[in-house]
Amino acid sequence: MLGPKLYDAHLDQAELEQQVMQTLQAVLQRDETPLTVTDRARVVQEVADEILGHGPLEPLGRRRTAFDEQLPNVLQLVAGSLQTGMSLSQALDAVVREDAQPASGEFARALGEARLGVNLDIALDGVADRLNSADLRWVIMTIRIQRETGGNLAEVLRNTVATMRERAYLRRQVRSLSAEGRLSAYVLLALPFVVAGWLLYSNPTYMHPLFSTVFGVLMLVISCVLVVIGALWMRRLINVEV
Repeated sequence: MLGPKLYDAHLDQAELEQQVMQTLQAVLQRDETPLTVTDRARVVQEVADEILGHGPLEPLGRRRTAFDEQLPNVLQLVAGSLQTGMSLSQALDAVVREDAQPASGEFARALGEARLGVNLDIALDGVADRLNSADLRWVIMTIRIQRETGGNLAEVLRNTVATMRERAYLRRQVRSLSAEGRLSAYVLLALPFVVAGWLLYSNPTYMHPLFSTVFGVLMLVISCVLVVIGALWMRRLINVEV
């Protein structure tokens, strides 16, 4: 079985990768999974990368941001594909063929799971959970509601795209308007430490009572607490939820 092989100390990296690939290919052939040769190779490669830990190298925060920026364009492509008569799976496959990372890789993984028997909405839930994408969760909820109640999914996705783009525009506008407040907050937070560092460097004797007397230490602790409270308060002021 694959489990013991993963912990076999006698296998080097190349042999372990070969064992994983061969095992996955054997599983797909035994289950007679209805996949093309290309899809089969892609599923095997993606699952092997997940098992061996060869996932995306870019940081999760940067990957999440890039995915959220790509999502409106992805949904626009999906809506256009649905308008031409494609199914949702075929529309997502068109997104995968566009090869725009990270969206292409994430949806390719979801399609691979769906072809192995997982419901498509559950596979998409996995994408939303991995990237912590609130926008994608709303899209999945929209798809589920449309399946239960009926309606034009392409039109619903277009409305969703318009809402996402308006939110993104508003988010950028709020960020630009709050830039001055953020800069002021950074200056005010750095100022006490810069002044204290300069005084310690230029006149250590003047700063010595602050660290050597009880009253000085008490003043130092109170100052640190006030700086932390001020930082939290300014962070709350300049962070506007959109």
